[in-house]
Amino acid sequence: MTKREHIDRMPKAAMIRASVLTPLRQHILENGICYENFLLQRGMHAEDFIDPYAVLPLARYIALFEDAAQALDDPSLGLRIGMRLQPADIGPMGALFSLSATLQAAFERLSVCVRSLQGATLSAMMPLDHDFVWSYRITAPNLWPRRQETEYTLAACCQLVRACFAANWRPLEVHFEHPNEGDTTLLQKIFRAPIHFNQSGNRLIVDGTEARHSFRIEDTGLTRILERHVADLSSNSIGDGTLGEQVQALIELHVGEQQVTLETVAHELALNPRTLQRRLSAEGLSFRIMLQSYLNALARERLSNGSARMSDVAQTLGYADGTVLWRAYKRWEGKAPSKYKRR
Repeated sequence: MTKREHIDRMPKAAMIRASVLTPLRQHILENGICYENFLLQRGMHAEDFIDPYAVLPLARYIALFEDAAQALDDPSLGLRIGMRLQPADIGPMGALFSLSATLQAAFERLSVCVRSLQGATLSAMMPLDHDFVWSYRITAPNLWPRRQETEYTLAACCQLVRACFAANWRPLEVHFEHPNEGDTTLLQKIFRAPIHFNQSGNRLIVDGTEARHSFRIEDTGLTRILERHVADLSSNSIGDGTLGEQVQALIELHVGEQQVTLETVAHELALNPRTLQRRLSAEGLSFRIMLQSYLNALARERLSNGSARMSDVAQTLGYADGTVLWRAYKRWEGKAPSKYKRR
């Protein structure tokens, strides 16, 4: 396997736990559509998902959101479902969130649960200067469009915070990887914060003081039981896989969010930078090539949209300005980005 093949390799047949279908199922039924027929028309059987721990392909789950939005003629379907979510709707994940003493702990546990219940997905709660950023990103590039599922997930997170911590809570900023596709009135109503589109990932920026504030005393015995239960389900955390896969996951998670260097990634993996470099080399990999390949792929994806501005794409990818990105792209591809866009 070449370096490029290793970098581009994505998890095959990424799966997700059937319990996540509950909010979508309820919404479909409330709008007068037979849920069983809705699934049958898409080659699925409702009885296969009675067990909440059964699995279904992540691609089908994402497609169900998009199909439901079309069937109900509702481009804001994901948002509407997310804003009604209650902790009990998502089982142990919701229970752990509601039992957490702080927002920081709640989002950290949510990230662990997301990686346990959902394949080909990265999620983390990380410090950002004096604040925190909660990130969520499906890594499989072929799973697109996914606007409905993404808007559902971020809206559901806001609703969970308001249900479990503070009714009037709002993030500092909201980032979406998809473009602005029309009226943002409902988005503004739900998030009550600046919203940015065409980002390198989906994020909620959380005020640091609010994230650290203690809202309650945790029932540590109960949280340990729930965490053990989630750990038993876990099959997709960042800590799993080869070192190269862990590094690739961290690159994809943090590009556009913070500076990604050999040193920062080594720190997260609790390794000396030289040790990390040596162990990657033993796997036939180079951190520099891995990072550049991912930036190149993301730049090509963003610039393939004819309306994308070089300066906006540069900001999304963490470059100083459009000129720096233009030079980097020309070095990678051997031609200027404008030539690629006209191809």
